[in-house]
Amino acid sequence: MSSTQNKPKLIFHIGHHKTGSTSIQEAFATGKVQLPGKEILYPTPLNHNYLRPQVDTFVREGKIMPGKADKPGVERIGQLLQEKPWHYAVISGEEFEGAKPEVVHEVMHRFWLPHTADHQVICYVRPHAGRTLSTFAEDIKIGRFNGTPEQYHKKLSREGRLAYVKRLTPWTKTFGDRFLVRPMIRDQLFQNSTVEDFIHETFGDDAAKVRLLPLLPSNESLCIEDLMLLKLVHQQLRDRPQWVRHNVGWEVARLAGGEGFTAQRTKPALHKSLATQILRDYRDDAKKMDARFFGGEPLLLRDLERSVDTAIAHAQSYEPADYFSAEARRAITAMAQLTNEMLDHKSGAWGTFLMQRRLNALHQRELPNHSAAPHPAEATQPARDAGAKTVSVQMVDNAVAMRAENPERLNNVSRRMNNAFLNVAPKDVTVTLNEVLDRIGAATPQMQDVLDEFLVQLFFHKNADALGPRLLRNKTLRDLSKNDAEVARTMAHLANQGGVAQHLLTAGAHYVRGEYEPAYATFDAARQMLLRTNNLRHHNRGLLALRNMKTFAEWAADGPDPVLPPMQFIGDTPFDNTLPITVIGLDGGYFKRYGNRLIETAADRSNLHFHVVNPGDAELVKVANIRYSVEDQPDATNGYYAIIRFLRLPAFLQHYGVPLMTSDADAFFVNSPAKAFAAGKGKDIILAAAKGANNPRGYLKAVPWRYVMGGLMVANPTAGAQKFLQIFGRLYAGLAHDGGAPQWWIDQALLSATADLARLQGLPISIDTDWLFPKSGIKQSKI
Repeated sequence: MSSTQNKPKLIFHIGHHKTGSTSIQEAFATGKVQLPGKEILYPTPLNHNYLRPQVDTFVREGKIMPGKADKPGVERIGQLLQEKPWHYAVISGEEFEGAKPEVVHEVMHRFWLPHTADHQVICYVRPHAGRTLSTFAEDIKIGRFNGTPEQYHKKLSREGRLAYVKRLTPWTKTFGDRFLVRPMIRDQLFQNSTVEDFIHETFGDDAAKVRLLPLLPSNESLCIEDLMLLKLVHQQLRDRPQWVRHNVGWEVARLAGGEGFTAQRTKPALHKSLATQILRDYRDDAKKMDARFFGGEPLLLRDLERSVDTAIAHAQSYEPADYFSAEARRAITAMAQLTNEMLDHKSGAWGTFLMQRRLNALHQRELPNHSAAPHPAEATQPARDAGAKTVSVQMVDNAVAMRAENPERLNNVSRRMNNAFLNVAPKDVTVTLNEVLDRIGAATPQMQDVLDEFLVQLFFHKNADALGPRLLRNKTLRDLSKNDAEVARTMAHLANQGGVAQHLLTAGAHYVRGEYEPAYATFDAARQMLLRTNNLRHHNRGLLALRNMKTFAEWAADGPDPVLPPMQFIGDTPFDNTLPITVIGLDGGYFKRYGNRLIETAADRSNLHFHVVNPGDAELVKVANIRYSVEDQPDATNGYYAIIRFLRLPAFLQHYGVPLMTSDADAFFVNSPAKAFAAGKGKDIILAAAKGANNPRGYLKAVPWRYVMGGLMVANPTAGAQKFLQIFGRLYAGLAHDGGAPQWWIDQALLSATADLARLQGLPISIDTDWLFPKSGIKQSKI
């Protein structure tokens, strides 16, 4: 198509969230928008939110991510624009609400605009009060938040998500008069409909000719009873990736919306005090929005003021116990637990799976010293594999012989095989790469994935030292393959498989050599592949917290600091001795479980500062060498609990003005930690990591989220330590915004990434690594 008149108009709809986007998307995706005699391209069966990471990745790295048949990528959409004489093309994704307009424009200019006659970018803005309440309910629905509207308002304020003028002005600078902002206010919309208004504003003279078929209601607001149902469900799914909780929330909401599902339906509403606070916080933004985008008519301001007038007197409860009886909560929780367990079962007979769960629970109850009942296939394994000081080919043979495809069992096998190297010297690893390669073809496809990753760990266990840069004697992966047929065969096998393991091998080789930029870029590629395949196992979840170095550098330089709730010090008096101070971060439940043991064993060895998240009814014991700080964080995840002590450490360093050591909570003291503090003398930060030729854990130096251990760290009250922790916090904030924060291993991944970024940029931060555990006087042990 060469002539402009045969090219379509491209309409890019960027949301916002909670402004009728789902209705617009479903109308186009289901063919309900019809224009007789003309063609409309809407290239996906639902929305285009999946394009957001593709757009960001292309501009950031120059990579064109592949799409799918039903989710065409940015390049494929450009091809589709040329394949037929379209008249209009619509792209709609509310995830672009937070995108950088110059990034969107670059991708449009590169792939789409050469094939269009005109383009328009449109977004809808919901008034501040209504947006606060509706987004609060949506985030409860999809498991992203579980607090109160007051807490959610504070969260939005800190993040600046409703600072509309600041967020929208760059779009006007980038797209000029092709950028249109519409108010999501019913009486301001054409025909009082978002879909009708969208067509009216973007289809020009053809709008009057459009036939809009009847639409079903989409993404209707849930009642509080249904939101509390979902809150109970998400409590059981809290360790799942956000995309899983998102989709479960949508499906449960769909089912819960059935007629008669709940006898009572209480509509969420703002109460007077909160509505007044929202008015105070957003009055200025509303005035500026009205002036800049709505011709000076006080649309947003008038709605803000009206929200105070229509607010209810008192706050509503968002506690499930106020809407469901104890029996109902128990039933919902039990079914949610079952759902959570079933999410791991991706193949095989359901009856067999559920029976095995029952058997596991039975034998675990009767054998309390065992973590789970042995599977029949595992009962025949040689005893040396369980606690061996060698790693032999027998472990591989046992894995190949297993025919089960249960993801839970595969994860356990994978975990055992990867942990087998932890305390085994290279000379005691008797299995060879060739022995694994000779057997791998006989394994099930699922087990082949496990063995591929075992191959990578085996390679580094044997060859990590040869790759490390040592003046003129350093070798690359290619150098090794030229002189070692086993290595060459391993590389060829993994390249032929084309899975995550190939990326881990390449990234690890770069990482061992200190080549951080290509290493992290390849780790990021492995992460994206994991997300596409959902092939997550315990030891590779750390990938979810990694990004390429350019992204990390941007977050560190210009990203926001982490959003943390207020912190309160309790018993804030100086310690009455000169013992070193150890900081423990944990929640109220863990304090009940581990607090007394730590307090008792720390006597005469260390002062303790407990930072307790959501203390609840935990009794904070008052002892001379114990101090506390507390915070309430309703939407805390396991990843947040794991990382909070590092996020709070800058304040603690400033507060105490002395070196501090951090430790996991599931630990106890057996000696003084003085040696660990001595190891950190003269440094800003000392990380717990494998160090020294005789430390068998050295093979982990190719795996940043495992090489650095999050269990211990020493920080000194220096500017360098504060800078390190500031970068660490900003990387966490970036992950939190990017959906990678709830994962395990996040603490270790970000400690490594922060240290690597500081080294790459030559920052004046003195960082060292040491095997701190024998020097710390602390042993880890769960109760």
